[in-house]
Amino acid sequence: MNVMLARITCIALLLGALAGGTGCKKTLTAPDAENDPSTRANPTPEATITWYLVRVSNPSADQLDAYDRITAAMNAAVAMYNQQTTYCSGNLRVEYNTSVPTADGNVNGTIRFGANRSYMNQRTAMHEIAHTQGVGTTARWTQLVVNGKYTGAYGLAMLRSFVGESPTATLNADGHSFWPYGLNYNSEWSTVNGQRHARLVGAFQRDGV
Repeated sequence: MNVMLARITCIALLLGALAGGTGCKKTLTAPDAENDPSTRANPTPEATITWYLVRVSNPSADQLDAYDRITAAMNAAVAMYNQQTTYCSGNLRVEYNTSVPTADGNVNGTIRFGANRSYMNQRTAMHEIAHTQGVGTTARWTQLVVNGKYTGAYGLAMLRSFVGESPTATLNADGHSFWPYGLNYNSEWSTVNGQRHARLVGAFQRDGV
């Protein structure tokens, strides 16, 4: 009898779930509604950006060293982006190219690091990833930068949500970069600035960049 009652109960619960009475729903929170990244102890990873390194078949000692440094920089940068925003995406092609003075990123998803080791770091990698996401590399970016200021609604809302920023804070920008939080120089790096940078770039995607 107990077995029969258990089966009847299970069937009743299943029918209730199918009717919409006892479903389990996942609530998604938009990044711009979350707490400031400096207060988030354990952000949830979202694997939205991936990357791969182009290697020569018989690398020199210089190339092997560069590959190791670039790999560490890109792994850290991609991890931070994927922790802080769900709006950035792409499978990025990364290469070591000694003809590049520093490093560069293209909206086609390519990032190139030059021979200068001081640019083989997380800060540079994050800055170049921003270019692959349209910062300074798309027509839409040009449209949203007016008189030296970024005007996209989502980007500005994200900036103003950060602890320490005012409700009327503005974001400086030109045809190549933005600031603050653009990670344009090594002196700008900090973990919080990196987190805020990624969240801003994600917000730019919502503005259509």
